[in-house]
Parts: sequence; structure tokens; C-alpha cells
Amino acid sequence: MPRPKDFDFFEESTTWIALFCVVLSAMWAWAMKTKSSNIDKSTKSDIKVSQVIVYPIKSCAGISVPAAEIDSQSGLALDRVWMIVDSRNSFMSQRRSPKMALITPNLPQNKKKPIILKAPDMTDLEVPVIIRGKKIIVRCWEDQIEAYDQGDEAAQWLSDFLTIPGLRLVRMAPLARRLVDKKYVMRGTRT
Repeated sequence: MPRPKDFDFFEESTTWIALFCVVLSAMWAWAMKTKSSNIDKSTKSDIKVSQVIVYPIKSCAGISVPAAEIDSQSGLALDRVWMIVDSRNSFMSQRRSPKMALITPNLPQNKKKPIILKAPDMTDLEVPVIIRGKKIIVRCWEDQIEAYDQGDEAAQWLSDFLTIPGLRLVRMAPLARRLVDKKYVMRGTRT
């Protein structure tokens, strides 16, 4: 039985629409690939660093430095080596305690020197580096990280200033690593 003429037209137009969609998708994919490869090339050659800021304690005040040593395993030397955690060993940030921005640590000359904590209306506190003894597991977002508690005196100082009981200052264990989530890095980047 012969097909009605309208049916042939419908079948033919559906084929053209499908072909159009495939071609359009291929063109879009090519454009995105070309755009991202152009971005990769231009940003690699056009990067200019205007300022380097190191944050010895995560979420506390940063320190502008004229130059910084790059550690092949963890990035900027002494950057976010210390962290304040709550009574559940979960990291504290300025989202939970905006006053953390007022804590100004010094930048130790090297990884073995003490860190000095400063804050308004508080006596400066020198915190010796503790990287021996019992390791604890702390949490930063979804990551579990090995760290060393930096003692009761630093804990009390932080709890007093931030008016949150049970806070602790921890220092990342020397071999602890926290990698960047792959969804935040450019293609071909090693983290």
C-alpha cells in the first residue's frame, strides 16, 4: 500500500532536523574546544603576579610577602599549615566566626620556628611548633587530614578571643596533603 504524501514529508523533515542537530552539536563542541585551548594558551603567557599573600592559619589574616617559596608537594611554603578546629575536629572559617579575620599570625622564618598569634585586646601568644606525638584526624570540607594539636595554651587563647569553647589550633602533619578537587582545575593541570 503506498504511503500518503504527508507521511513522506514528515519523515524527510525529521531526517533534516536530526542532521541539523548533529551538525550544530559538532560545531558547538568544536567551538568549545577551540575556545578552551585558546584560553589555556593566552593565560599561560599573560600571567602577571601583582601580590603574593600567605595565610599561615587557614581563614585568619594573610600576610603580603615580596616573594614566596613554592613547595612541590603543598604549594606556597607555610600557607595554611595551621588551622583552627572546633570540638568535633572540623575546620573553622570566617563563615562561622568572622572575628577570625582579626587574628594576625606572624610568618615564621621557617617550618620549625614558632608562630605568634596577635589579635585586638589579646596578649600576643608564641606557639611552639609541635610535629611529634599523637596525630589526630581533622576535617576540612570533605577531606580528612592528619594534624598535630598545638597545645592547651593556644586552644584557650583562641576560645577566649573567638568566644567559642573547645577550639584547638592544629598544624598539618609534614606529609599531609589536601589535593585540589579536579572540578576546579584546568585540563592538563597536575594537583
